[in-house]
Parts: sequence; C-alpha cells; structure tokens
Amino acid sequence: MSGDSMSKEPKTRPDMRDEYDFAAMKGGIQGNGTHIVFSSNRSGTFDLWTMPSTGGLPTQLTSDAVHEDYPAWSPNGAFIAYGVVGAAGHYDIWLLPAAGGQTIQLTTHPSVDRYPAWSPDGTRIAFSSSRVPPLAIWVMDLSAVAVAPTTRGSIKGQFR
Repeated sequence: MSGDSMSKEPKTRPDMRDEYDFAAMKGGIQGNGTHIVFSSNRSGTFDLWTMPSTGGLPTQLTSDAVHEDYPAWSPNGAFIAYGVVGAAGHYDIWLLPAAGGQTIQLTTHPSVDRYPAWSPDGTRIAFSSSRVPPLAIWVMDLSAVAVAPTTRGSIKGQFR
C-alpha cells in the first residue's frame, strides 16, 4: 500500500490491538513497578513473557506446549503464579521463579483451578475453582509446599 505509515519495527511493548497479547487482561505489574508479566501466543502457544514497564523488548519466560495464562507476581517479586491448561484440558495453578527456572505445579485437581492472586504477605495464593459447584475461591497455604526448584509433577498430590 502506498503511503502506509505502519512501522515494520519489532514490537517493544504488548500491543492491545494484537488479538492475542492481553497484557492488561492477562498479566500483572511487579510489586516495585519495574516489570510486567503477560501471556502471549507470539511464539505459537500461549507462554509467559516479561518486559520492563517502561517499554523494551519482551523476554520469554516459558516455552511449553501447554496454554499458560493469568500470571500474578508474588509481593516480593520473586515468583509468578499462573494458570496452565494441560493436555488433558485440566486447569491448574503453577509457580515459576521470576528470574526463570523450574516450575512447580501447585494444584492437580481435575476441576478448573484458575486466576491465582497472592496474599499481601506472599504466604498464600487464592484462586478460583470449580471443585464444588458453583465456582468458589479457594486459598492455598504455601508453607505446606517446599518451594524449591523441581520438575513438573514432582509434588503432585500436595493440593487436592
């Protein structure tokens, strides 16, 4: 198109006009306000990304074949809780060190466990669950879980 003023520069911020970048709807701002985390399918599947809140290039945190969304920073900024839709269609809550690394599966119930939110002191995570219809808010005490690097599924059964 002649006279097209659209820039072909690489994206430096999630663009709300893009159908699948939902930074405002599926993400959060780090406690100190320096970074945002969001879910995007810019890599082909919905993965977690982070970037400076002032702009810049995003950094991919996860690269799984599963759908990851609704990330929430821990109050101290060290962890990100988020939802995962696994291959069997189950929705569960997972935990990721904000700097990257091994993830920890926090829920394994066959119901829909989604939309994690941290307590102000970072010791609990509230989430929506369909365990007992209708949807209800459940609270998970993180002191019952050893938050250490692990592989997916190694603490299954801790939260049912």
